[in-house]
Amino acid sequence: MKKQPQKTAPFVLDLEQTFRWPVLVRVPSLTNVGQKVAQKLTAEWRFIGEDRRKALLDEFRNQLDTIKELSARQNEPGVDAEELKRDIEDATESVQSLGRRMVQEQLVALHGIVDGTGAEIPSSAALIDTALKHPMLFPALQKSLELALAQQDSAGN
Repeated sequence: MKKQPQKTAPFVLDLEQTFRWPVLVRVPSLTNVGQKVAQKLTAEWRFIGEDRRKALLDEFRNQLDTIKELSARQNEPGVDAEELKRDIEDATESVQSLGRRMVQEQLVALHGIVDGTGAEIPSSAALIDTALKHPMLFPALQKSLELALAQQDSAGN
């Protein structure tokens, strides 16, 4: 059977364009002790310019290089182990902070979050701020953004 060519749409040049991507969050079950359940919501992301994207990636790579260099010094004679440990923790915190900034810069809205009664909570700056502080939601938002960007890259973008 001959494969049908995929239909394509014309490219729309809109620098304010956003896109939505699913977010899968695994949270502790309220009924089954020691188990997690998957919950889904949708994040709306803004595109960032290529210059900003490259700057963030360069900063990320530099921080990772710093961590590698510091880690390699652990076995050197005369190294203050406590000071080195603090330096590694600081560099690790910088990487985490960069990840947070990437999410903050690109997250526009959250859809599909409900309150205790099941009513959807409208997206707002306060909701996003709360979501960024949630210990299980924030990593899921990071993963969603990574997956979305990886999908774009694999599509040849």
